[in-house]
Parts: sequence; structure tokens; C-alpha cells
Amino acid sequence: MRTAFTLLILLSTTVLFAQGGYTYNVEKVADEIYVLHPQSNNYRWVTANVIVLINEEDVLVVDSGLLPAAAEAAIAEIAKLTDKPVKYLFNTHWHGDHWQGNEVFAQRYPGLKIIASKEASDGIQRDGILWVNKHYIRNF
Repeated sequence: MRTAFTLLILLSTTVLFAQGGYTYNVEKVADEIYVLHPQSNNYRWVTANVIVLINEEDVLVVDSGLLPAAAEAAIAEIAKLTDKPVKYLFNTHWHGDHWQGNEVFAQRYPGLKIIASKEASDGIQRDGILWVNKHYIRNF
């Protein structure tokens, strides 16, 4: 029951956010290293910055965004930078705006390796649902 409820909340917020969409300002910080800064919008919640490191054969991304729509927008920006596949996705910590776009990246890039510290992984497993319940339910 809790899983179904959580999915309903996530789908509802996805619809809310998808209406306005996500856009990023792309900042080149060094050769083949970029930060995707989410542009402000009229919504209460914004997504995390996404870091893109383009290697010789593939791409490493740090954090995947708050919702599938944020991840899709990030992937679109990455595609403008390179045609190389994203092979690694690193989640910095358990806050939802850093990992809830993982599934979109995994679907787009088969064989993607998602990496997190033990603490981040444990936090996603333990506190991720708490974050959804505390913030989404109260604010949407």
C-alpha cells in the first residue's frame, strides 16, 4: 500500500512539474566538464545541479534530478554536448532531487552503472520515502 501511495505521489508531482518543464543553463567549467544549472521556475521545488564529465569513450554524470522530467531535460542537454553514452551515474546523497531521475537515465543508457557511497545508498533506501512523504505530501 505504501509503495502504491508513493508512486501515486510521484506521478502527481511529475505531472505538475512536466507542465512547466525543466530547463538548464549549461556552464562549461573546464575542458569536457559542464554543470547543468536548473533555471528558476514558478514551482516551489527545483532540481539539483547535474555535473557532466565527458571522457574519451563515455560520460560520467553526477546526480540525475528530482523527477523524470528533470532527467529527460538533462539528457537532452547532454546530447547537445556529445554523442557519447552515459556509462556512469553517481548519486551524491539521498535527497530526492539528486537521484529520482535515475530510472530515466537507466532506460536511456542500457548498461548504465549507478554509483553511490554506502551512506548515500543507505539513505536513499531508508530516508528516500521519508523525504517524499514529508515534502511532497505537505506541498502538493
